Amino acid sequence: MPLTFASILGRHLHRSHSSVNRLALLSGVPQRTIANWLNGLVQKPHQWQPILSVALSLYLTKQETEELLRAAKQPSLKELRLRAVAESDVALLSRFHAGSESRNPAPFQVVADTPTFVGRINEIRELKRALLNRGRAIVVGLRGMGGVGKTALAARLAYSLREKFPDGILWARLDASDTLTILGAFAEAYGQDVSRYNDIESRSSVVRSLFADKRALIVLDNAETSAQVRPLLPPSISSCAVLITTRNDLSVLDGWRRTTLGPFEQGSLEVLQLFEQYLGRDFVRLHKADLLGIAALVGNLPLALGIIAGRLANNLDDPSIGKQGRETIVLAEMLDSLSASHTRLSLLARDDLGVRASFDVSYEALSPFQKEFFSAMGIFDGQDFTSGSAAFLLDVSLEKAEEELEKLETFCLVLASPSKNWYLHPLLRDYARGRLEQSRQIVPVAARMLLMYRYAVSGQWSFSRTLDEEVNNIRYALVQARSAGLYRPVLETVQDIYPALSTGAWFSLAQIALEQARAAAHELGDVKTDLSLTRKLSMAQLGLGAISGVRENLLSALRLARSMNSAEDVFDILNALGKLEHDTGHRKQANAYFEECLVVARTLNSPLLLSRSINNLVANRMIESRYEESREMLLESLQIVRACKGAEAPHRTLMNLGALSFQFGNLEDAYSYYQEALPLARSGKYRPAIAAILSSLAKIYAHRGERLAAEKFCNEAVQLALEINSPRIEGISRGELGQVLRQQGRLDEALEQLELAGEASVKAGDREQECVILHYLGLLWLDLDKLTEAQNVLEKALLIADEIDHKILVADVRFAQAKVFFADGRIMDAESRMEEGLAICRDLNLHSRIKDIKMPGKAGKNEPRSARVPLKSPRRSTNLQIAGSPIQEEK
Repeated sequence: MPLTFASILGRHLHRSHSSVNRLALLSGVPQRTIANWLNGLVQKPHQWQPILSVALSLYLTKQETEELLRAAKQPSLKELRLRAVAESDVALLSRFHAGSESRNPAPFQVVADTPTFVGRINEIRELKRALLNRGRAIVVGLRGMGGVGKTALAARLAYSLREKFPDGILWARLDASDTLTILGAFAEAYGQDVSRYNDIESRSSVVRSLFADKRALIVLDNAETSAQVRPLLPPSISSCAVLITTRNDLSVLDGWRRTTLGPFEQGSLEVLQLFEQYLGRDFVRLHKADLLGIAALVGNLPLALGIIAGRLANNLDDPSIGKQGRETIVLAEMLDSLSASHTRLSLLARDDLGVRASFDVSYEALSPFQKEFFSAMGIFDGQDFTSGSAAFLLDVSLEKAEEELEKLETFCLVLASPSKNWYLHPLLRDYARGRLEQSRQIVPVAARMLLMYRYAVSGQWSFSRTLDEEVNNIRYALVQARSAGLYRPVLETVQDIYPALSTGAWFSLAQIALEQARAAAHELGDVKTDLSLTRKLSMAQLGLGAISGVRENLLSALRLARSMNSAEDVFDILNALGKLEHDTGHRKQANAYFEECLVVARTLNSPLLLSRSINNLVANRMIESRYEESREMLLESLQIVRACKGAEAPHRTLMNLGALSFQFGNLEDAYSYYQEALPLARSGKYRPAIAAILSSLAKIYAHRGERLAAEKFCNEAVQLALEINSPRIEGISRGELGQVLRQQGRLDEALEQLELAGEASVKAGDREQECVILHYLGLLWLDLDKLTEAQNVLEKALLIADEIDHKILVADVRFAQAKVFFADGRIMDAESRMEEGLAICRDLNLHSRIKDIKMPGKAGKNEPRSARVPLKSPRRSTNLQIAGSPIQEEK
């Protein structure tokens, strides 16, 4: 059976040790497109150019590229060369020289050349002269307002200068990626991995050294600040050239060549050439005067001219009017519409008259429904939006929304984003919003948008994005709704989406939403709701690291709740204060708050609150190694919850009993508790709990040697974590998956999972899990025979374990360090670390763990030292398993 396009591409991607995100950044092919290829959703891509761009980024040989093209049902390289006409296609194909099998071609990361690019002859000549100045590094700035074509000009230059820069051309959009990611992509283009350098200064230094002996062109597109640019510049001793496009006056360009790009000159040949790209030479020659008049009304701005030319071409296809009459009518209407408009977009201080006129022409040509549709898109304040969101706002089908968006795209009123979504240029967004306000529809559209998010989190509507991708959209809709007096919809929306925000640890968005909700509650005089929102807002601020402010707000809210005799609010605020103190290492104060929570819960006779209190107390005490006390409390909680029908399912108590049993090596008891908890969690659709239980069961299966079952459970846990967008759960589940893969000897896959787990744990602020991942990484580096790396990550793990005062983690890291030291021949250090770990286990009465530990080197008295620790022995890590983290009750 022949290999598929997806399987071949996946094989090459796996071999490169790259990721879909990084491959998209290197090749310029949208991440979603590559993902669809790999998932088999697209088996025959429509275009061959993206396939070749990906092949170059993966450093495929000519033979491998031919195989990839055949699998994608595309012509061979030879056939493509015969058919190629466009300069950009010829340039792309020329990189696959006949007979060449090199895996290291010079990188060429330039965006696609603009097919409608015209003119700019003087600017191209001037920029070429500046960029080709040999002997030292060159920095050139290209500055101009939005819409003048800076990026298109930079791309045209890059294609024409390809042969002049033998070490390649690198391209980075500074407005679409962060500096660390760009530096990583630059290094990877030359086969270097700089992921271990986690700060800009060190990573920049390494990448700068790569450029020292190269002659490459670096295009930094859409720079906004000098701070973005400086870490990306090559050393002055290199022969590299840098082209920076920007709208701003950047200090980094002081002393360097600057070229200012403005609109086309009135009546210039460039204006006519641009119209010819859309309308043809004969039409332009016949209607030259009218077209120059239109160009004047839109300020000769290339963006505006493109919109108008596209609209004219569309109208000229109307078969209901004869050709000659159609041309005359269309042009006359265009000129009349432009001349009648006297308002301009405020963003353009000088040339705004022309831009507004072009938008008016396109808008006036729309049908009434299209006008409503386009105006409604002004409510989106984020970077982009989906077809599904547009469909919901207008209450139409997805197919209808996509059809209308495609029509608007043909008029250049909306643009397709690299992620296959949609976005409005900022000026077009302001224009659409102005129309929305004029029609007095902004209030109902904002209300409809809030309803969309409520339906999304409740499952009544399928939403293809996560809430953290909608930060600006949600904020703007809430502000507009609150300003219009829609206080109840604002409160209902925030209350509905808050659980998802809390579970997903989207603290920034939670803070924004809760602040708007509090303002609405103030307007309604709803003190009780405001009290609850204050507590939730404090937790969001805690996630953002604003600890002092959180404590003050919670204490103030606690005083108010006590004065109102609101026991449930008192409980919630005490619970939040306990969580705050627990997370910041103040366990004595945390215990005090949790103890008071327990008293309040008993007073209220609430099984749910009682269970929550006990679980939180246990979470705190298990870290303090108060195991017997924790077990008694959990058994009490289990008895209470089971005795109360209708109360919350006891799955969290069972989970903590499982974790406690695992600590003592009682795997069968732990397994029984987890197996009982899993169906309860599934029936209640507690997805974070389901994922946590699956990860815990996977550890037990791995301990038994049932690694396939362990891998299956880990994969399901990872999938759930991604669905709920919970970094904490993702860190736990990926960590266990990485450990299982390591035990199976699949070390490259294990490394990928553990690195992703580490990133998720850091994002979640979960120091305990971060320590666990570092411990696992240390064992993995040992398996890979990279002892220095193993020692480094284990030292980091030990620092965290000491910092959070987690004695069991300290012991486990000590055992891992002993393994590394033995492998490195440092016998005394190894024995010392092993004794330290065993001493901790003895202090905690973890005798089952001590039995699992074999003291390397403790052989007979007469045996030589080398017999105790064979330095060439297999790298086998300690069999110790880190117990599952105790589950704190969700707030």
